[in-house]
Amino acid sequence: MPRVLQKRRTRGGSKTYRCEGCGEEITPGQRYYEWTKYRSYPQRQHVKCGYPRPSQLSNSKMAVIDEAVAKFDISGAESIEDIKSALEDLAGEARSVAEEYAESASNIEQAFPSGNATSEACQTASAALDSWADDLEGWEPGDKLDEMTEEEFVEQERYAANELLADQPSYEG
Repeated sequence: MPRVLQKRRTRGGSKTYRCEGCGEEITPGQRYYEWTKYRSYPQRQHVKCGYPRPSQLSNSKMAVIDEAVAKFDISGAESIEDIKSALEDLAGEARSVAEEYAESASNIEQAFPSGNATSEACQTASAALDSWADDLEGWEPGDKLDEMTEEEFVEQERYAANELLADQPSYEG
């Protein structure tokens, strides 16, 4: 991950900087973040547009999953259906990235038919993401105890659903 610096645009200079977040020009006096990915050009974003997202800081496919997990918020879920819906959305993201890894593995294997450590790592990541997506989609609420109110039950299940995020796979390549 690149180092992210916070800077303030000075009055001098003729270069114009564009914000990666909103697309507007960064004018003199404004504070902004600046970072440079490996073998890339410097990128900038207004401080008001927020800290750069993981997908902005990395070329890794897993950065999309990291971002989706960071955004995952079911604290406002009022029913079991809301929790299931949020988990299914996250599972969809995981399956999408798993497909990208599977496609990468396939492309590598076409170029190197005898095998390659990178293609194996991509296959492993794809399988792990698919398995994790199955777990997310297959989540079922536990049993409701007689003395529990509906709110207590949903709170308990929110906690259980959040624990599934701890099993988030990572790329081992």
